[in-house]
Amino acid sequence: MPTPTPTRRTRRTRRPPEARADEIVQTARRLFATRGFRGTTVAAVAADVGITDAGLLHHFPTKNALLKAVLDHHTQVGADQIRAILAPQGLDGIRGLAAWGEVMESQPHLLGFEIALSSEAIEPASDLHEFFTARYTVLRRWLMRTFQQGVDAGEIRPDVDPAHETSCFVALLDGLRLQWFFADGGVPIADRVRTYVDQLVARIEVP
Repeated sequence: MPTPTPTRRTRRTRRPPEARADEIVQTARRLFATRGFRGTTVAAVAADVGITDAGLLHHFPTKNALLKAVLDHHTQVGADQIRAILAPQGLDGIRGLAAWGEVMESQPHLLGFEIALSSEAIEPASDLHEFFTARYTVLRRWLMRTFQQGVDAGEIRPDVDPAHETSCFVALLDGLRLQWFFADGGVPIADRVRTYVDQLVARIEVP
């Protein structure tokens, strides 16, 4: 009788640990956007990724650790985008804000993420409260500095109040984000932001 030929085990290609961690973060962000932080369990994230709860906890030992990783990633992406837009400084930096609406529309998953989590962050006791407080503080600081640069350079009228203009612009973005979300994408954020910024520049620019 012929001797059976030994079969060779197929070696599975293991993904680097950092690749799996990144996949977990991306999945958690998507689930947080649709279910909220409270409504998303560690088990749900693990199941969506295709690993066990223990496998997820190997990378992120607690749900709050996973939340921190998601927020850190979200913060880095947002900071890089706004820095690039405001890089020209002064009035040119303000003009660059016209492109922000296009950035927002190109990342609909982030709009849902911010809306879902910011609603939970209203409570001071929430783990998210401090994050969103810091986020708005930094954003206002960057925008006010850009307006002030334009005033100091003589490009923006000296009677323009950087704090007021910053609050109005941030309110516009927040309002459009909500309208877009509840209109199922029916509100053209890019067009609205571009029109607002064009009118803003015309109003504050030194003739």
